[in-house]
Amino acid sequence: MVLRRFRSLAWALCSLLVPAAAIGQNKISVALRPGVGFPGDLAPASFQTGVGFGAGLEYQALRRVALYALWDYYRFSATDKGGDITNAITNGPSAGVKFQGAFSNAVLAWASGGAAYTRVDVRRLMGDSGDYYPGWEVGAGLSIRIGSRLALSPSVRHREFNLEYEVIYIPEPPLGGDLRIDTENRWADYTAVEFAFLLR
Repeated sequence: MVLRRFRSLAWALCSLLVPAAAIGQNKISVALRPGVGFPGDLAPASFQTGVGFGAGLEYQALRRVALYALWDYYRFSATDKGGDITNAITNGPSAGVKFQGAFSNAVLAWASGGAAYTRVDVRRLMGDSGDYYPGWEVGAGLSIRIGSRLALSPSVRHREFNLEYEVIYIPEPPLGGDLRIDTENRWADYTAVEFAFLLR
């Protein structure tokens, strides 16, 4: 469902921003981005390094400026195996602008930034929870051309989003009391180191 929504969003964006002639001029690239994720503050628990992937489209709007639309997925396992939270899964679309500068004819350095809409699914022993949260992302890397249509792009990308989640308070003796569920809101984040394949 999320992937279908992203495809629809990406193609709608391209239909508005990309002239029809651009397809024949090789201005559109398809990006596949496997990576390793380093979790920040995702939930009231600590998480191990995760793995994931991204897929998206890039449109070379100007000589050194590209537009992108991306969907990604990362999974993080909780450090405390005996706790209520077992893992967290992040996925969702992002879109923004990439600025490029040439090192040589075959190597470009780039920096990007844009808006992100991230779904966070927190898996609990007492029940799962998940929702979409608005946020932003920035990134930087290299684009190394290895053929007329293929480039490799090692990069680092950081994403933050305004996360809202439930915290379960279990009363402890001797004070006792009732089980309480509160809602907390704070900025959450993760950083991904990715190695992308760009096919134009």
